[in-house]
Amino acid sequence: AFYRKPGDAGGYTLTVEQVMEKVAHAAAGGATTVLLQGGHNPELPLDYYLDLVRETRRRFPGMTPHYFTASEVVQMTQVSGLTPQGVLAQLRAAGQVSLPGGGAEILSDRVRRKVAAKKGPSSAWLEVHRGAHRAGMRSTATMMYGHLEEDEDILVHLSSVRTLQDETAGFTAFIPWSYKPG
Repeated sequence: AFYRKPGDAGGYTLTVEQVMEKVAHAAAGGATTVLLQGGHNPELPLDYYLDLVRETRRRFPGMTPHYFTASEVVQMTQVSGLTPQGVLAQLRAAGQVSLPGGGAEILSDRVRRKVAAKKGPSSAWLEVHRGAHRAGMRSTATMMYGHLEEDEDILVHLSSVRTLQDETAGFTAFIPWSYKPG
């Protein structure tokens, strides 16, 4: 629903300064955490993402940057040549303390191949969150239901999140949300 190919109408990339303007607006309204999720732009270097975190921390010390889904972290590994753990360590050093759970959709590869093929297998989502937890970051877990999944797929998803929580105690919230086709 949100995917845009390079050059497509509706696609855009914000500068660090443009993102900081949005964070300033949120801060002025009393926000203490900003969720930031974007696309997979292979033209953006890892430094772009690190600068977003650093600038948020520098300009808004009371703001928590809750930035970048697991699939975005995987994209960062592809452009940087680092492992997911290496990217997460750099994000943590820049000041990031939490990771959003977006992009989980349903952690059943049967379903993911149909609804989230560009976001990779469920193992990639789980490994990024495992790595974030090991790096001292917390994260949230989401589940999008009401599309192609069956009850068994939901159980696979819930079991995967529960198993990782038992292992790391790193999730702070579980956010189920229904698919909205309109």
